[in-house]
Amino acid sequence: MLDERTLFFVLALIPGLLALVCGSLRTGLGEDARGLGHQALSLALLAIASAVVSIFGQVWSVAFGLACWFASMAIMTMAVRHFASAGSRSWLWLAAAAPVFLVAITLQGSPRADVWRILLVSALFIACAAGGIRALARLPAPARPRGTPLIALGFALGILVSLFRAIAMPILDVQSAFLMDGTSIASIFLLGMLICLTLVSLGLIMGAADRVRVRLGRLASTDALTGVLNRRGFQERAPDLLALPAGESEAHALALLDLDAFKRLNDRLGHATGDEALVQLARLIGGQARANDVVARLGGEEFVVLLPATGAGGAKAWAEQLRAVIEAELRAADGIAVTASIGVAAVPAGTPLESLYRLADAALYHAKDSGKNRVVLA
Repeated sequence: MLDERTLFFVLALIPGLLALVCGSLRTGLGEDARGLGHQALSLALLAIASAVVSIFGQVWSVAFGLACWFASMAIMTMAVRHFASAGSRSWLWLAAAAPVFLVAITLQGSPRADVWRILLVSALFIACAAGGIRALARLPAPARPRGTPLIALGFALGILVSLFRAIAMPILDVQSAFLMDGTSIASIFLLGMLICLTLVSLGLIMGAADRVRVRLGRLASTDALTGVLNRRGFQERAPDLLALPAGESEAHALALLDLDAFKRLNDRLGHATGDEALVQLARLIGGQARANDVVARLGGEEFVVLLPATGAGGAKAWAEQLRAVIEAELRAADGIAVTASIGVAAVPAGTPLESLYRLADAALYHAKDSGKNRVVLA
């Protein structure tokens, strides 16, 4: 087993390096890396405390190390709470740690007082770890980043080694001066805490990477102008819905929509006006769409709405209502009315998306050729 001074040196080196990584990621990734800034501060304090105790090992260094340790544990809980978006009361953990530290620092000097100090330190960490685990547990399962189990595992390990030290040292009547007691109990505790802090840090880093991945995926599948899905996003989601049973309607439907005379609108009033019309159109479609409908902009002025478990009659009625809303509410500059033509098709569940799209596209062309501002069912 390594001696305590060596372990304290390791406990200064590894958290110090992790603090640099966490701080750099927080700076570079912004809100996706929430919690890593607090974790960087927590690790830096722990690294400083461990370095000072390792080098000096005197009474004043023990007091300084305790102060940094207490602050580090509280701030680590704040980091996890921010990671879990539960940060409104995070600073209470730091405020609670201060009086506990003042009590602990007065208990130095005698073996019996050291036992009480160890119990206080252990209780503080267990409370901090429990607070972090509680914040993680409140995250809805679909919203939990991949690093969440690793953070919980790290906290669980920290609780175990804290309980081990708090129970073993009084039973074995071991004297302690902030872990410089020359026993295997202190070495086990230090190694356990090192693994705990590493797991929590890696979990936070994995969580930040997962949030970046989700955000980039969302950007890749979302139309930047209107905020609805783009062609790629629609092609990723639609096939799965079309494969589902259609229920009593025995069909899935698709509505393909195109603004009438959109090119003339752009040429006459400018592309900024055309873009505003597209944004308004997306808002109107979204207002008419049902919870399970999928709305996307395929390009230019062409929008598509997938209507799961909707038969031909229901889809045509829905499209007619949307057409009327667009005619009544969609206005370009100077109050110029903008209308839309819609092609609708309905097919049995399991029909490929390409086949459904071709039917709706043919119906849309028919609507255009028939005078525009109308709904045609394939």
